[in-house]
Amino acid sequence: MIGQLDKIPEPIMGASLAVLGWFGLCYTALTPRILEAESESVIPACMAQLEAERDDAFETLAQRAENDRRRVIDRIESEISDKTAKLQQLETLSRTARTYSGLLGQSGLSRLAPQLELPEPKSEDLEALRKGIRDARAAIQNLPPISFPRAPESELLKTCACAAMQSVAGKRTDYAISLASFRLIEPEAISQTKTDMGEALRMDACGTPSWERLS
Repeated sequence: MIGQLDKIPEPIMGASLAVLGWFGLCYTALTPRILEAESESVIPACMAQLEAERDDAFETLAQRAENDRRRVIDRIESEISDKTAKLQQLETLSRTARTYSGLLGQSGLSRLAPQLELPEPKSEDLEALRKGIRDARAAIQNLPPISFPRAPESELLKTCACAAMQSVAGKRTDYAISLASFRLIEPEAISQTKTDMGEALRMDACGTPSWERLS
């Protein structure tokens, strides 16, 4: 093999060694910086994507919570309505019974036929209904506000930094080729960096967004 190298013309040998030396310099010294810069360059797009996903997710969660809250309120209000109607009926019956009892007493019929008197609702039954209505109204007032802790920017940045590093991982040779050719050659892997970053966001290695854990 070494003997065959002697047959290669010196100009070609010199050019080949220069190319190899330049590629080696790009691979060992320059490409790591390019990879770092490239990973940082995709972070803004990643942040925008995560912020949009976060806002959509929290809007959906808030709407779902509001619907659940509305159902609870409707159920309690229906309970209040039923108890209020029953209380009004019993109060009307109580007033009617007292009035009727007074008329019987004035006429003396109550002494002759006690069974003619109307039964009057018990006061404890009336108070139990009033208390139930008060408690139900208080339950509506005491419903906790709808609130979800939004993911801080630091969490989004950490996820994006992970995804950015994942998107350029394994592409050192591709970037070295592109750099050594002065960008005349751009391997397909480089053009896929942003797409790979989007896929990396779904990888377990970069964690699950906090809003997805809430759903």
